Amino acid sequence: NIELLQKQVNNTKTKEFLKEKLKSAKWFIHCLAQRDQSLILVSKAIMDFQSNFLQYGVAELKPLTLKQVAKKTGLHESTISRIVNNKNIQTPRGIFPLKFFFSSQVQTDTNKTSSKKIRVLIKNLVSNENPKTPFTDQQITNKLNSKYGLTIARRTISKYRDILGILPSRFRHKLQPKEVT
Repeated sequence: NIELLQKQVNNTKTKEFLKEKLKSAKWFIHCLAQRDQSLILVSKAIMDFQSNFLQYGVAELKPLTLKQVAKKTGLHESTISRIVNNKNIQTPRGIFPLKFFFSSQVQTDTNKTSSKKIRVLIKNLVSNENPKTPFTDQQITNKLNSKYGLTIARRTISKYRDILGILPSRFRHKLQPKEVT
């Protein structure tokens, strides 16, 4: 106990040194507690915004910005940015970086949607396409519009396809070997 140590120390300089170190330790503990509270507050706000992700997966991520979380938590955007940097969260869908839940939004003709959601939809369409007749970017655009009501420019599809490392349709085309008779 620090009080016992101070009683046994007769030197005034030593007592002052111990008081200063105790004050620093208490401040450090206070800062750690505040950091924990902020992390919990921000994590809860993110999960509240992304509740559909928890139920249905990545395809249901909503566009989310630091500004939205800052408004909900009362913290500054730069504080939110520092809090989520290099932090992970365990969810029923796996462990994800907190930054994963922030996604730019894409304005479609009818609504706003997450760019990550669009990338997941593109990936799913391409993985389920017929290898003999792969979808062109325009066909992917048309399918997203007819199936999900998303009106997205063909060049946006091309950009996201490149980000995903998916080749253009002419390079995805797989020729079936001819049967030898």
